Amino acid sequence: MTNDVVGQAAIVTGAGRGIGRTIGLTLALAGAKVAFVARTTAEIESAMDEAVSAGGAAIAVATDVTDGAAVEAMVAEVEAAFGPTSLLVNNAGVHLALGTPWEIDPDDWWREIEINLKSAFLVSRYVLPGMVARGNGRVINVSSGAAFDPRAISSAYATSKAAMLRLTDSTQAAVAEHGVSVFAIHPGGVHTGLTDAVLASPEGLKAYSHWKNNTWRDASLAADVCVRIANGDFDALAGRYLDVTKNLDAALAESAEIVARDGLSMRLRR
Repeated sequence: MTNDVVGQAAIVTGAGRGIGRTIGLTLALAGAKVAFVARTTAEIESAMDEAVSAGGAAIAVATDVTDGAAVEAMVAEVEAAFGPTSLLVNNAGVHLALGTPWEIDPDDWWREIEINLKSAFLVSRYVLPGMVARGNGRVINVSSGAAFDPRAISSAYATSKAAMLRLTDSTQAAVAEHGVSVFAIHPGGVHTGLTDAVLASPEGLKAYSHWKNNTWRDASLAADVCVRIANGDFDALAGRYLDVTKNLDAALAESAEIVARDGLSMRLRR
């Protein structure tokens, strides 16, 4: 696989707005052929139109990424249009199941796990066989700093984002010998519709009122890192957690030492 994003076929989930839309547009402008995937047709078609108007190659595929049959059909449609998928960005996510564990509706809690975690497993499941057969490809799972902190009213979100880290390194352990690389990234605190939805609820406003004074990060930080991952810049840190707000070039320079001590990973340390 050439270390060049130009011409790569990329699938980005949760791509209709927010971080996913920025990642998709940035990849398209860098020369990738991008499939914008989400449930809301109007949003992904708007993103596709913006990418195409700027000279990029893009399609929009409306999909419920928690439905295995729908995901299988989506991957087939993308690969019929663009050829084999070389980059997958699992970005679909919500943060709406707000409340203490004994108050939250169990169906709402589980639905958040499905959207945030099951979707990443499902899309990976249908993309990875081709990557493994070809001996190349990269998968990016969008996690969060919430993976490392207890969240009293956001247990579904925190649980799903922590599980994304384990999904990442477990998948990496399975594909490493086949030339495929899997990463987890933290995009930083980005002001999106998701953050507004959290603050619109009484529980969210009480727990996260400090967000009103946040210095928000720009989604372009995560998008630029995704382009660099697609280019192969971070292959030495495959299977690990990359915080886009940190000095990742410094981490890359120390990659041998990081791998030796199993750093940038979710481990029990005594």
